[in-house]
Amino acid sequence: MGLFRAVFNRIQMELVCADPTKAMHVIQNAGLSLENVEFIDDLCIRFMVSSSACRKLTALALRKGWQVRLLQRQGYIWKLKSIRN
Repeated sequence: MGLFRAVFNRIQMELVCADPTKAMHVIQNAGLSLENVEFIDDLCIRFMVSSSACRKLTALALRKGWQVRLLQRQGYIWKLKSIRN
């Protein structure tokens, strides 16, 4: 993991839709990058994105009728925020 990714926040998400492979192409064509993509089953994929991509992906999923779920936030910024609260 690079310093940039370690310091800045990354979000693990899950996407459920009828065709996850096609959804990945739509997401990439929208200019968003997915990392550590893992196929959970025929309808679900799990991946990492940046926080800005998370917001854009959530809006895209709403338009497309996909279900997205935030699973985990990673990075030092989230750790610092949790310590501060």
